[in-house]
Amino acid sequence: MIFLVTLYSFAILGAAAPDSGIACVADRATRLALREVKDASVKSGATWTCALGRGDSIRVTVRVLQAHDENAAHESLSLRRVGVAFPFQTLPVDVGWGFAVLAKRGKGMSAIDLDGDGFRDLLIESQRGRGSNRAASVFLYDARTSTLVPVRALSTLMNVRPSTQGCIRHSMSDPPGPMDFVEGEYCTEDFEWVETSRVETTRNESTGRRIRRHYVRRRSAMVLARTDTLR
Repeated sequence: MIFLVTLYSFAILGAAAPDSGIACVADRATRLALREVKDASVKSGATWTCALGRGDSIRVTVRVLQAHDENAAHESLSLRRVGVAFPFQTLPVDVGWGFAVLAKRGKGMSAIDLDGDGFRDLLIESQRGRGSNRAASVFLYDARTSTLVPVRALSTLMNVRPSTQGCIRHSMSDPPGPMDFVEGEYCTEDFEWVETSRVETTRNESTGRRIRRHYVRRRSAMVLARTDTLR
């Protein structure tokens, strides 16, 4: 599906404390359409409103311009300022039926301060499988330019959530391969997001015991720091 994002600027009244995130709100027509559709799809014209930046400094309207097409190479976000007919920024985003599954439950799109800088960012999630895994599409808010910046390193992760300032945590249950569970942390270093820690839990099929391996970043590589055997 293709999105149109319109930014509305408001005056900032004081400094608001960073919050843990709020869901973007679908308009009434979108909510009614999602209830009526039986399959996992979002129709053209569906619209959500998000409050990004600090407090309500920027209102973002996300609108589906075209329903998901299997033949489409990718979807995109187009950002527009009020009173300007053409977009000043186009961003790629990978969403499809998985987003529609969450959208039907009032989820899937939220304004949340992921990097701890005091400004809300845009997080779009898509359901993966029948479990709790949600693939992330992360767009960080740049206060200097009032734009959204896609972060590819974070948009390959599942279940992204804020951690300490400048860091995010992620997790995934039943990942591909022998692992039962994986979780870790990414942080910004020299203006880039890098993996700083990871914990992988696997099960030994012959003994039935689980093995937990702890990895940490040392210089430019992830190395095994500790291995635990769980009963």
